[in-house]
Amino acid sequence: MVNNKQKGASLFVALIMLVVLTILAVSSMRGVVLESRITGSMVLDSKLFNQAETTLSDIENRIDLLQAPMQSCTNNNNDSICIENTLLNTVIAPDFDYLVKPYATELIDFTGPKIEKLKSSWYAIPAPAGETEGESLNPEYGQTLRGIGTFMYEVTVKSNMEDNVNENIYIRTVYSKEFGG
Repeated sequence: MVNNKQKGASLFVALIMLVVLTILAVSSMRGVVLESRITGSMVLDSKLFNQAETTLSDIENRIDLLQAPMQSCTNNNNDSICIENTLLNTVIAPDFDYLVKPYATELIDFTGPKIEKLKSSWYAIPAPAGETEGESLNPEYGQTLRGIGTFMYEVTVKSNMEDNVNENIYIRTVYSKEFGG
């Protein structure tokens, strides 16, 4: 009769294999978690960018509906788009350290579906077009003062989540509108 005593050798080998498989599973889970975070961030950026583009398109449509160049906002101004003169001294900056403020009316905040909790704020100001240097887009004398010709507006949109103000998408564009006489 042959004596086959293993004295726990197979148990030890199984334990080593279990430890190796656990280490492999944990290391691959780290990569999966990292990939899911990156994917989530990309999806959020895409949603915010789409929200900002939608807001920008809405503003461009509002500018297209104007019958005359944008005027300064007044207390009794019922227009959906106007120039708030207090912004002119604060928003023309090469960086985005300033707070983007919506205009004077409640129509300016453009909110997406409530499920997403996306929010956009924007402003529109006259874009410099060379008037101070005598390089106007409207070369006919006095046409600009009469509201005739091409007028350019700088539009800046900021989109973010209502509950996460640290993740922001900014779009800045210049839009032109031609008004006839």
